[in-house]
Formats: sequence, structure tokens, C-alpha cells
Amino acid sequence: VWAPSDGTPPPDPATAFTYYHTHAKVSIERREDKQGLEVFLPKLVPETPAVMFLDPAVTVSCEALDFAFSVWRSAPQSMVGYFPRLHSESQGKTRYHSWPHVWWNGAYSMVLPAAALVPASAVKALSRAPALLEHASARPECADLAFVLAVQSSTAAPPVWVPQRVALAGRPRGAA
Repeated sequence: VWAPSDGTPPPDPATAFTYYHTHAKVSIERREDKQGLEVFLPKLVPETPAVMFLDPAVTVSCEALDFAFSVWRSAPQSMVGYFPRLHSESQGKTRYHSWPHVWWNGAYSMVLPAAALVPASAVKALSRAPALLEHASARPECADLAFVLAVQSSTAAPPVWVPQRVALAGRPRGAA
């Protein structure tokens, strides 16, 4: 978790340290130079069993992150995140639904990678999917959904929503 007063992590992409409380290795990467699914491909091979993706506009408290991590440890093949979404199929077409539909229906089918813990094995598998990478590079607006589908396909595990309050710059807490 990087939260200095100026909000920016160190410039070295290989910055790593050991979290004193759990003795777990933590590495920080900034991905401002990539588009499409490339933003989800780490520069370094993950040495941890999970990778936390966090959009620059999202702020997650230590308590909310700790809760998500404890949930992820109980379902380590799942993508565990804070922003649930729903899709539906009707007349051969698939539709994507935002937060109000999740709320109204009391159901979700995916979590967005804007703030999510993902199994490192799924991230590694993404690099072995050139057709998907090419498709998402041509359509960057689809990258988040392509990533979610790739993770769920490689793990065959359902997503897990952690209903914690997180801040998204410019929007009410918990909205995305």
C-alpha cells in the first residue's frame, strides 16, 4: 500500500520491501505507459501468490485491504475486488450492467480490476494469450472486461466482491 503525502510511489518500478506485520514481500509498479491489457502485465514476474491491481484514482484503506486479503486467502483462485458488476444475456446478446443493476438485482457476475486482488497464476497466463492481448490493444475500452474474462477463464473460480468502502477520485465513496 503506497500512501505518501504526495500520493506518488517511488519512480523505481522494481521497488520492493517487506511488510513488517506479515513479513510478505511487496512490490510496486506504476503502469502509466501502457494501454489495453498491457496495463495488467507486470514488468517483473510476480513472486507472490497474488497481485493487487489499483487504479490511480482509487484509494483503499489499510483496513479494507486487510479484509480483502483475508477473503482472498480463503479463495485464492478467485479475483477479489471492490467494484462488482453484472452481465446478462438476452436474445443472443450480452449486456454489461453497472453498479445500480448490481444493487437492484442483488447479484454480480464480475468484479472490476480497478481495485482487485488477482491470483498471480492468472496474471502470468494472460501473457500467454496473444490473441486476447491483440484484441484488447485494438479496443482499449474493452481491456478491463477482457482481463476479467481472462482471469475467470484461467482460474475457473467465481469472483468475490468485498463490500468495503473505498474512495474513487471525483465520485462518492464506494461508487465506480
